[in-house]
Amino acid sequence: MSDETAAGVIFGCTNATYDECFSLALVGMPDKYLPLVNTIRRKKTLLFLFNYSTRQLHGLYVATT
Repeated sequence: MSDETAAGVIFGCTNATYDECFSLALVGMPDKYLPLVNTIRRKKTLLFLFNYSTRQLHGLYVATT
C-alpha cells in the first residue's frame, strides 16, 4: 500500500439515504472504487457528501477511523 493519501473524496447519497449517512456516520461506494477508498487516511483525508437528489455538496468532514 502506498503512503500517498487522497486529498479529498466525495461520497454520494440521495434524500432517501441522507439521514442514515449522518445518523450512522457511515458512507460507502461501489467495489470498483476500493483502490480510492484505500487511500483514505484518518485525520488527513477530507471527505464530502454529495446529495444527488438536491444537488448539494455537504462537507468538510475528516475521516476518523
